[in-house]
Amino acid sequence: MNPANAPHGLGRTLMFLASVGAVCALASWSGWSLRVGNTTLLSFPEWSAEDDSAMVIVQPSDVEELLATYPDESALADSMELAPIETDAPLPALADWLTATQAAAEHLGDSVVTMRTLSGAWAERRAAGTWKPEGLHPNLQFIGDSSAFQALWRFFETAARGGQATHVVHFGDSQIEGDRITSELRHAFQRRWGGTGPGLVSAVPQAQVPGFVHEAEGWTRHTLFGKRDTTLGHNRYGILATVGRWDATDTAAEWTDPISMRARNMGHARNRVWAALHVLAGPLDRDSLAVQIRCDSTNYAAWLTGDTTASALHVALPPSCREVEVRFEAPGPDVNALGFYADTGVVVHNVPMRGSSGTLFRKADRAHWTAQVKQLNPGLVLLQYGGNAVPYVEDEAEARQYARWLASQIRLFKTTLPGAPIVLIGPSDMSTKEGLNYITYPLLPAVREAMLAMAREEHVLFWDLYAVMGGRNSMPAWVGAEPALAAADHIHFTGRGARRIGSLLGEAFDAEYRLWTTALTAAPLESDSLRSDSLAAP
Repeated sequence: MNPANAPHGLGRTLMFLASVGAVCALASWSGWSLRVGNTTLLSFPEWSAEDDSAMVIVQPSDVEELLATYPDESALADSMELAPIETDAPLPALADWLTATQAAAEHLGDSVVTMRTLSGAWAERRAAGTWKPEGLHPNLQFIGDSSAFQALWRFFETAARGGQATHVVHFGDSQIEGDRITSELRHAFQRRWGGTGPGLVSAVPQAQVPGFVHEAEGWTRHTLFGKRDTTLGHNRYGILATVGRWDATDTAAEWTDPISMRARNMGHARNRVWAALHVLAGPLDRDSLAVQIRCDSTNYAAWLTGDTTASALHVALPPSCREVEVRFEAPGPDVNALGFYADTGVVVHNVPMRGSSGTLFRKADRAHWTAQVKQLNPGLVLLQYGGNAVPYVEDEAEARQYARWLASQIRLFKTTLPGAPIVLIGPSDMSTKEGLNYITYPLLPAVREAMLAMAREEHVLFWDLYAVMGGRNSMPAWVGAEPALAAADHIHFTGRGARRIGSLLGEAFDAEYRLWTTALTAAPLESDSLRSDSLAAP
């Protein structure tokens, strides 16, 4: 017996609490409630294994099944082989070239063909989804309004016509660092429309790219992104948002230390064909600045010319050139970019900005940035951002605010490059660890939705990388794939995964291009117009 007012033992108390907990759990599981008539006097929240939507687990097999529905990548695994480089090798042969020149009409005389400007009705059908690429998985299709698709068609028309080089600039965060993703897009575009070379790179590399070894000993890298740089003294970071400055340790030196690039047997063959050297730099305090260029074992003299806004150098190289070394008259300029590309075909530039959320372009010196952008005059701009904003967004309002900041940058590009198509690429799936599981960052879908809504408002195209991967909680499956398609940090793609994404992005563009060419040969709509253009023969 328990004497009056005597406390229960600890064991009996714990047994009582456990019994009450078990009864409550059973009532909650069964959904039991105490009701009198239509009035509920007592109820428990329901537990259901089927309601645990926060823990939707995507298996590697699910991703493999999804990827199997995308275009075949059977040739992708061989795209990074160690192929020998022949110093006198001809340009790589183009694949079968289906262009608007071939699709629109027969050749008449001196490559004169009849082209048709597609009316807005075609674009409206494409935007509504009533006319879209056949056989392309919905996850891979671009999203946008009629004006966004019409802008894309202008890029197709320019690239297909040929003549001067058509430039494409792929801006992004660390997902594209080291030419990742971009290299596959470049490969797809240059196979279809021609062109050689890797495009522009920063003077001082942050990461090596597959096509060549890049060294800049004695030079310091400054960036507009990442940790704030207060040592440069200006904001003339240029189109790549970077500056390379010589350290000038020897004040009596007549020439700077060299910036060198040496081709290596990796990557796509076209990246290793260097038709010309291009240098973009800051303003000069004189009419010109001497430059020494060594191509393999041959030395050349050249001059960097410009004004108080910006300067540039463009020098043709021998077809056999596989190693380039550049020195500037001391103390040298602030070098924003060096690059290799031809003056024909399509040139695709990779512009990675580690840690950036894409909201920095308005911080650059406007006159200098504008001069370099207009010098390239890109026919297509890709902006791949969002991933670096996701971990810091705390609610949907902040997601929308981020999208508004990004919209401000898009408007800058539209003002600088009127009519140029812009493609906004949303964030990939990204995981944070919760307990023993990796799950999608809670506000990532909100950031994605805000970016998509903003893209529509700004009349640009949107490519949904989150959906391409498989959506919510798909990242762990990419990490667990054999071989892995994403890194153990559950943020970045592996090299293989990045190549897969790049090839899928290239296929999305190619499917739109093929769709556009079919419209050129279809029965015209009432508002279509006809004209004759001289287009380069295939």
